[in-house]
Amino acid sequence: MSRDQPLVLLIGTEPARMTRLRRTFESLRAMGARARIFVPYDKPRGRPRVLKGVIRYILITLQVAIQRADVYHFFNIPDVVGLPLIFKRGVFIYDVRSPWFSSIKETIGGGPLWKIAEVIERLMTRAADIV
Repeated sequence: MSRDQPLVLLIGTEPARMTRLRRTFESLRAMGARARIFVPYDKPRGRPRVLKGVIRYILITLQVAIQRADVYHFFNIPDVVGLPLIFKRGVFIYDVRSPWFSSIKETIGGGPLWKIAEVIERLMTRAADIV
């Protein structure tokens, strides 16, 4: 692996639990590519749980914003974490396994959060070089 090769950054909110992300990493490395797995901020402690989740996603989003790579391979859900990628230079791969807005709608029903998630997903799809 040469430092002249492009760096592929694999981004997911829980990489240890994401089999597809790990397999992609292993495949890239087996082919001799430079690849790295993004390690997100660990869960904040305490209650309430919803607030803790919001804080964690904000911190992870900021972490994503300061990452440097040539190729950003983002594994969706929650898609809001990947928003900084639409402003970055480099190749943006948006790996959509399931629509984020649909999972929100199933979890909490319709309403403004579902619509916001749908808009974010549309923005990400349009900005991506590969979906």
